[in-house]
Amino acid sequence: MSTSVQTYVFVKETQSAPAEPVTRRGESSPDTLILVLKPEQVQVVVPLGQEVLLGRHHASNQVQPEVDLTPYGAAESGMSRVHAAIRHDEHGWWLKDLNSSNGTWVDGERLAPHIPRRLHAISQVFLAKLEFQVILPIDALPT
Repeated sequence: MSTSVQTYVFVKETQSAPAEPVTRRGESSPDTLILVLKPEQVQVVVPLGQEVLLGRHHASNQVQPEVDLTPYGAAESGMSRVHAAIRHDEHGWWLKDLNSSNGTWVDGERLAPHIPRRLHAISQVFLAKLEFQVILPIDALPT
């Protein structure tokens, strides 16, 4: 995992329409997915073959997550400091629970620790009680 890569940026949600796969005119790349955390969206870049950690920054962490969800109520929702990882490989996009204290769910199914689960075009995710949608880039969808 490269620490020199900017892995996420915050953008304001501009419409209240239902979430859909990323198709905006060249704004996304095949390596960018969106986490929809109302009322904002977080764009996360996951280069092919790499993974990014989702969690909460804390001064005592030996490993800091690349995506800090503290501003979205992560601590209040029971999310672990290093809760889950998103991986992007030639076979798709995957979410893996990192043995979190309060669990990870994808589309209503609880994940077993360290067993990756494939993400769909739009997946509903809970990290503990923090709920959001993951929207994959249109280039990642099967043809």
